[in-house]
This record gives sequence, C-alpha cells and structure tokens, in this order.
Amino acid sequence: MTKNKRSINLDCLRGFAVVIMVIFHFSYDLNAFRFAKINFNSGFWYWFPRFIVFCFLFSMGMSLVHVHGKQFRPKIMLKRFYKIGLFALIISITTYFMFPKNWIYFGTLHCIAIGTLIGAPLARFPKTNLIISFLILVSIYTFDITFKKLSSFVAVNSMDYIPIYPWYMIIGLGIFFQHLKLPIPSIGNNTISQSLSYLGKHSLLIYVLHQPILFGSMFVIYKIIH
Repeated sequence: MTKNKRSINLDCLRGFAVVIMVIFHFSYDLNAFRFAKINFNSGFWYWFPRFIVFCFLFSMGMSLVHVHGKQFRPKIMLKRFYKIGLFALIISITTYFMFPKNWIYFGTLHCIAIGTLIGAPLARFPKTNLIISFLILVSIYTFDITFKKLSSFVAVNSMDYIPIYPWYMIIGLGIFFQHLKLPIPSIGNNTISQSLSYLGKHSLLIYVLHQPILFGSMFVIYKIIH
C-alpha cells in the first residue's frame, strides 16, 4: 500500500502550533521562576493555551482523514497510538517524580493517543463526527452544573489536563472540516512555510523535548542569579 504524501498545509498548521506552544511555555517558565508576573487564570493567558490545544487537535483530526479518510488502516493507527502513548507515559512518570502534587496524568499527548483510537476508525464519516461534536457541545451547556458538582469530588491538579471529553469535539470538527475539501490556497514554498513545515514534521519530538530544555535552562539561570 502506498504511503500518503504529506500535506504541507497540515505540517505548517502543526508547526504554527509548535511555535506558539514554545512561546507559552517560555512565558510559563518565566513566571514560575519569578522573572515575570503573569496571571494565567484570566484573559489572554487563560485562552492562549486552549487555543494551542485547539490547533493541535484540529490539525490531528484533519491528519486522520489524510491517512484514514478513504480506508481505515488499523496497523498505522496502532503504531501511532503506541508511539504517542509511550511518550505520554514517559511524561506522566517523569512529572510524577518531579511534581508529585501536579503530575500530568491526562495531558495533551494522552488526549491525542486516545483520540487516535476513536477518530481513526471514524475518519471516513464526517457527518458522524459533526454530530458527535455537536452533542458534546450541547452536553457541556446542558450539564454544566452537574459537571461542576462532580469536579468538586474529583480534584484535578494535573499541570496539563486535556480530557478526551470534551476535547474530542475539536478532533471531530477537524475531521469534518477536512472532508469539506475547501479550496484552501497553498501556503507556497518560502522560508516561513519551510520552517513551519519542518517544525510540523517533528512536532512530537519538539513537544516532548522543548519544555525540559526551557525549564532546565531557566533553572540554571535562576540558580546563577540567586
């Protein structure tokens, strides 16, 4: 079976998500080491990380159609799941020992891994995904009070908490959007597109490595100054 040709638009979207993710985590680390004072609980800094997750999950939905849109490929799905799941497990174990009170037990990579298992078999059915996304959206507003009551019994302390519900809604929208086959103009071949595409192709590796490098560097600088 022939391998799918990569989409430069998809790679660039993932690359853009990588860039703004690094900017956010750099800002987060500045605040953590008191080099800056940022309120992440409201306004721009509250919505910024959620927009980043939106970009990753939306592009993921589009990518699932790119690979499984014509024929479901379970071997490719499982290979991707094991790969991302392994990195997610490493992040959970590492953060458990480094930050036991706020360790990451269902972060972005965990959501992507589970979303792959759900979304890949459904990638050929755009209307089904649209209905699922709509029902999730309706349920959020319909049962908002109930969810708030439930959250009071289950403390969520994870530094990165992106549960598959309701975030699958974004993956489903990405699947539906990709099936529309809208006449989106090509990004073209220039320095910016090549750079973003490169980052997009290596987004998983960058996702895993960038924060330890940023946090470690900030820690060293903090120790030198203090």
